[in-house]
Amino acid sequence: MKLLAVLAILISMTSLSSMAGNGVERGRLIVGEQHFLGTEIKNFISKKMVHCLENTKKDYLQVKGISIEEDEVDQGIVDLYYTVDMLHKNEKGNILNEVSVEIEDADYSNWKKYEEKLSIKVLKDTNQLCR
Repeated sequence: MKLLAVLAILISMTSLSSMAGNGVERGRLIVGEQHFLGTEIKNFISKKMVHCLENTKKDYLQVKGISIEEDEVDQGIVDLYYTVDMLHKNEKGNILNEVSVEIEDADYSNWKKYEEKLSIKVLKDTNQLCR
């Protein structure tokens, strides 16, 4: 019985944490239904690109396009390169900047955490807000 209570608490905590993202967090990245971007990569971009936002509490980045390239490095090791095109918008939905980034997802198995596999490079920053 105690095990069921603990499981119920853990499940409810998991669902609450996955529901976070109602627009209150800083530097949010919005990915529409027409695009797919893994949670880890989405969180990585949000974390790395928050410095580009003028008002980190109200501005957001909206994904307008994603392309993925595979690079077979050696003996089945495949690095993935995500090119993510985004619009930097304010709380009224006005476009403040256009930004494109390349995320490299290196295919190595000796990383302690997934984020260490990722690197980011700004390809386009129309209004130079990502210095």
